[in-house]
Amino acid sequence: MLTMVWAGLLGLCAGSFANVFLYRYPRGESLWRPPSRCPSCGQPVRWRHNVPVLGWLELGGRCFDCGAPISAAYPLVEALFGLLGVAVAWRGGPGAQTWVYLCFFWLLLLGALADWQTLYLYDVITVPLMVLGLGVSFAFPRLMGGPWASPLAALGMAATMLALQFIGRWLFGREAMGSGDVKLMVGAACFLGWPQAWFALLVASLLGLPLLLLFRRVRGGRWKDPVPFGPALAIGCAIAAWDLLGGAPVLPSWLGFGPL
Repeated sequence: MLTMVWAGLLGLCAGSFANVFLYRYPRGESLWRPPSRCPSCGQPVRWRHNVPVLGWLELGGRCFDCGAPISAAYPLVEALFGLLGVAVAWRGGPGAQTWVYLCFFWLLLLGALADWQTLYLYDVITVPLMVLGLGVSFAFPRLMGGPWASPLAALGMAATMLALQFIGRWLFGREAMGSGDVKLMVGAACFLGWPQAWFALLVASLLGLPLLLLFRRVRGGRWKDPVPFGPALAIGCAIAAWDLLGGAPVLPSWLGFGPL
């Protein structure tokens, strides 16, 4: 219970930072200075109004100074990160393994939101995922099936994604998959291992079309315009990681790998 409480609180803080990242990073602004401010009047946000979720509720969804509406997306993102923290802590239990995979889940969520909003999976999200992931199987060899599982899975997934990228370019005459998608899956494979990474890619492929339809419904645009594939990849990876944290992964057997 204590792990779940701390994970939830840290998740709320991570969600608050994610809001800052999603607003400022695509605009090329500093993530640290100036402090949070109202985008309408420019007045700094008071500390008590900066408390995740509760600050927005206290303000009634409006700026304290100018009364301009504040999007409900901000508390929703914070709540989503917090709930994700509680769920992963409940699934994984206390221990270092849970906290490592919490970072994995939060990075997946941040990448999905960034890709949906901007059509970019930034290196600042995917590169740390790859770097941190390479050490996962050395830290938790029993979970991953051996100390070299992460590097080997990363190499296999890199070859797979690059091949899919080449095939997509050959079939459609343009880029069908961005480099950010490749880096995300390579990093995720480090946390998942080879069988789970394959399952994540399969789930993402199945979710691609429904999410494309949803994206066009929400954002509009032509069917030939680029669409984000990062959210589908993130959901697939999250499902595979959730199965892995259960202690006895069963989903890889769907692809013929058998139980780990």
